Amino acid sequence: MSFVVGNCPSSKLAYTNRIYLNSADFEQVVGDAITGSKSDPVANVLIESMSGTWVFLAAPHSAMNIGEVGMNGVQRKSGPFTLKQELQVSVFTPGASEALVSMTLGVDLLVKKSDNKTASKFDAKELEESFKANFGFQVLHKQQKLAFDFNGTKLDILVDSFEGVTLIDGAS
Repeated sequence: MSFVVGNCPSSKLAYTNRIYLNSADFEQVVGDAITGSKSDPVANVLIESMSGTWVFLAAPHSAMNIGEVGMNGVQRKSGPFTLKQELQVSVFTPGASEALVSMTLGVDLLVKKSDNKTASKFDAKELEESFKANFGFQVLHKQQKLAFDFNGTKLDILVDSFEGVTLIDGAS
């Protein structure tokens, strides 16, 4: 289906790394491929444009206009996508090749304050668990950038590398 790029429906939702569709569009695109719950329906979608293809986790939102894909600034910049740009959106069903064993992330502050002379410190295990809880259903790709709100601190996450599952023919 053809859509145009719009803004994320709210600044708070910008930190979910989801894209947003009108509820009717969401149902039409994903059908029964929903991976979330009834209270939080989500589905992986394939975005195709002149500059390439990407997989994003999509969710419905009542503030989105029909025919519009709501993206945050980090998603638009890394696409690269521009407002009102035309895209093709279709459902994406992850296969075994998308399964991960491990991932290395780069973490930086999204907004750096000039008066902040001390480095921020985070509990790595807590950050890991929060990242998994927030991005568990998402298909990520190498060098993808994510905006993430970790305990009130806005982070710029870079997917540096990952190791996938190695499948052996004939193994069950």
